[in-house]
Parts: sequence; C-alpha cells; structure tokens
Amino acid sequence: MKVWILFLSIHTLVLTTLYSGNLTAFLTVERRQPSIETIQELHESDRSVIGIGFYFKASFEESLNTYIKDFVNRYVRWTDELDFSHQLIHGKGVYVETRTYQDYLIVTNYTYKGIASMRIMKECYQDQNIGVTLQRHFPVKESFNKVISRQSLILVWC
Repeated sequence: MKVWILFLSIHTLVLTTLYSGNLTAFLTVERRQPSIETIQELHESDRSVIGIGFYFKASFEESLNTYIKDFVNRYVRWTDELDFSHQLIHGKGVYVETRTYQDYLIVTNYTYKGIASMRIMKECYQDQNIGVTLQRHFPVKESFNKVISRQSLILVWC
C-alpha cells in the first residue's frame, strides 16, 4: 500500500509540473496575428493602403486585377511620418513602395537588435524593371556608375 501511495504521489507531482509548465509557456508566448501574404488576403483585410503621392493610386486604378483595383478606395496619401509609422506599427495599414526602398526603410527605422518589426509581403502587385542604356565608350560612364551605386538605385550594376 505504501508503494502504491508513493507511486501515486510521484505521478501526481509529475503531472502537476507538466501542466503548470505548459500553462506558463502558453501564457507567456506572444501570439501573433496571421500574416498577410497575398494580394487577396490584403484585399480581405480592412487595412488602409498607404503611399507617397498619387502614383500608386493611379496604378491601382489601371490594374486589371479586381482586388488591386479596390485598393483605390482604401488608398491614403502619406503626409505625416508619425501617423504613417503609427498605422504600420499597429497593423492598421500597409505601405506601398519599391522593394529596394522598403528594404532600406526596414533596416534603418524598424529593426532593433537585429529583429525587424516590419516585413515585406511575398506577393508583389507590380514588377518594374528599369533599364538604362548608355552609348559604348560613354565619356562619363565611371561618374555615372558612382552615382548609380551611391544612390542604391540598383542592387547589381554590371
């Protein structure tokens, strides 16, 4: 009988420890909202679409995609940096800009101790490849290369 009581006590102790450990872990781990990965998911959310100027609004209007076309109604032109950052940080809006600039913005403004608080959606609504053609043996080619690479207009300059 003593062995049975000892076994039951140890079993109860193990179960209590496991339960309280899992409960503590469940309560302390931060649960994140599901990420928006596609244009359709962004369309189904209630987030505003924020951009600089009216270029992106015009491109939304011209789009053949009905989800993107609907962003015209939710487009907010960015005027105040604090309001813009507040909407992004609290998940009330998404920012539309070129990929290179977004990478720069995340690294410089939204990264703390190597952890970024912002991310870029996997699906892109518009691909823009910009090319520059120069004449062979162009006299100011080296100066042009320095300006292009300094301005981070391109990721790779051949």
